[in-house]
Amino acid sequence: MKKLLFPVLIVSLSIAISCEKEENTDIVYPGEGAYGVNILSKDSVEIEATNPNSMIYHYHSMRAELPENTSLKIIISKSGDSWSVELSSMIGWSKSNISTNKTQLLAYGPVVCEAQVVFYGSGNADIEFYENDSEEPDRVKTISWEY
Repeated sequence: MKKLLFPVLIVSLSIAISCEKEENTDIVYPGEGAYGVNILSKDSVEIEATNPNSMIYHYHSMRAELPENTSLKIIISKSGDSWSVELSSMIGWSKSNISTNKTQLLAYGPVVCEAQVVFYGSGNADIEFYENDSEEPDRVKTISWEY
């Protein structure tokens, strides 16, 4: 009986370990968000700029979907005319200005982050993505806009 119990125990433990759920650490950047085209998506995006002298705004999204036990730091460095984030639209993001032309956004999963973004006049920006406490950017995306 004892000889049979030990192999059954080993097989049971092996099955239990192999059936454990793998933790998903992939951050998702969908093509669209609540406010339109997602500037963080992995695809290139066409940005419709707003005339700085107009009251007609063209909105874009800044959306990232973070699973549990993940983190994301975004650093946006711009040149040219401005862009802005509608603070009341921010969900899941913590925003700080590093300098006049550089903004940092932080998020910790599980969370779906969303923000409404407007671009004015003409300019461009580099978006650096630091996933899961990475010291170096995992990805850099350049966007541009022109009115």
